[in-house]
Amino acid sequence: MWVRLKPGQPQVDIPGAGSQLHLRALVRARHHLAATVLRDLSVGDLRAVGLPAIVELNERGIARPYLMRRLERDAATLIAPTGEESRVPLERFEAEWTRSAWMLWRNVDLLPVDPAEAMTPTVVATVALRLAKLGHLTGPLPTAPGARLEAAVRSFQRAAGLREDGIVGPRTTLALARATTASFGPSLTDRRPSG
Repeated sequence: MWVRLKPGQPQVDIPGAGSQLHLRALVRARHHLAATVLRDLSVGDLRAVGLPAIVELNERGIARPYLMRRLERDAATLIAPTGEESRVPLERFEAEWTRSAWMLWRNVDLLPVDPAEAMTPTVVATVALRLAKLGHLTGPLPTAPGARLEAAVRSFQRAAGLREDGIVGPRTTLALARATTASFGPSLTDRRPSG
């Protein structure tokens, strides 16, 4: 795992609300990771992205942060900032979860997570190469956005369990990064994609 947690000793400082820049800087400096916040998520989105995440649960009116380390069919494994690990029934998790999550990930290809950013030729080539490696695109690889790339993105989204919109947005970028770095990165479900 990228972030090792020792019982009783927090390894990741989990700042409260309003500390987005601090968290990004912290995980970059300490662990060489990127941190991306996603909002309005479902449990299905967490499964599709497949990365460990920092989530908040509303417990008696107080939002408490946890590192989600694993997501099973009926339960989530959460680690408190103290290092204490607990297995929470999925029904309870869904009732208390705020529907947002910080994803901690290795952005080895320097992919943009903002779909409003221009798809430069370098980004298109990188995304196309990753999609080809995963079996969603065949050569010759596109060098500019177009129908073939969009169809390949839709194919990947379908296979990952994401909404099929053909856009390389944050959820798709994170799921693509996890799928292509499976051999040296953590997975929320411990599923390793082929390719």
